[in-house]
Amino acid sequence: MGSKLFNWIDERLPIKGALKAFMTEDIPGGASYFYALGSALLFVFIIQVLTGVWQLFYYVPTTDHAYTSLSYLRTSVPFGWLIHGLHYWGAQAMIVLVGLHMIQVFIWGAYKHPRQLTWLLGVLLLLMTASLSFTGVLLPWDEVGYFASQVGTNIASTFPFIGKPIKIFMLGGTSIGQLTLTRFFVFHVAIIPAFMVLFVIFHLIAFRHAGSAGPWKKSKHSVVGAFWPDQLYKDIVVSVLLLMVLIGLTVYVGAPISGPADPLDNSYHPVLESNFLFLFQALKAFKGAWEPPGTVALPVLLV
Repeated sequence: MGSKLFNWIDERLPIKGALKAFMTEDIPGGASYFYALGSALLFVFIIQVLTGVWQLFYYVPTTDHAYTSLSYLRTSVPFGWLIHGLHYWGAQAMIVLVGLHMIQVFIWGAYKHPRQLTWLLGVLLLLMTASLSFTGVLLPWDEVGYFASQVGTNIASTFPFIGKPIKIFMLGGTSIGQLTLTRFFVFHVAIIPAFMVLFVIFHLIAFRHAGSAGPWKKSKHSVVGAFWPDQLYKDIVVSVLLLMVLIGLTVYVGAPISGPADPLDNSYHPVLESNFLFLFQALKAFKGAWEPPGTVALPVLLV
């Protein structure tokens, strides 16, 4: 019955053909653990989606319940601390993996013809990953998230001409409040993930169309490997090891927890997340009229 049902579905939806096309990719230079970075990144993104959806069953996106709802998830829901920790450390891992993946692609020269679009889509995915990281910081409504978001929106206001309207739109007014939390929540759980899924699909289609660039040494291109089973095995090994690292960080380090946000606490010293720390330092180095070159021009040139 199972075989007949599968054949009936396959006649109308070519599953076998799609799997065969996916599994029969030729890999110049043979299978390599270096190529597993992209798959590991996709694996962590899936973890982020699953743990994020799980948290939505308990999270309340209001200023008076956001912190307490996450505290309830961490302390009272079975394995809630694990889900929350995996989501936090998965976010940090995504930033690291995106950077490593782009460095590897750059060294291998996989941004050249005919793979320019694959590279540009990857740059857009990098910016979306950074946007997810930034919008997610405020959602716990704790001290760290509140003041880090305040610094981040102040940095956005340094854009010439459009900076202040951007800040007002992000805040939903002139200060951080319920509208700010609502807008960050919508961007974090709906708008950015939807675009990210779409661009991941485009990225994979462009990659499969152009094929793998292979190692930068042309002499190694004489060896050709197969995605199945060699590369898939290496992808699975790296993903399993990565999952073990994320679980280990969650168990032995845990997600950082600060007290609930207190807008009147003038003694708190705000510090952005590590991936945005360079912008925070730029505010210190570039002051007054020099703020836009440090917080706008340099990041744009970097991108």
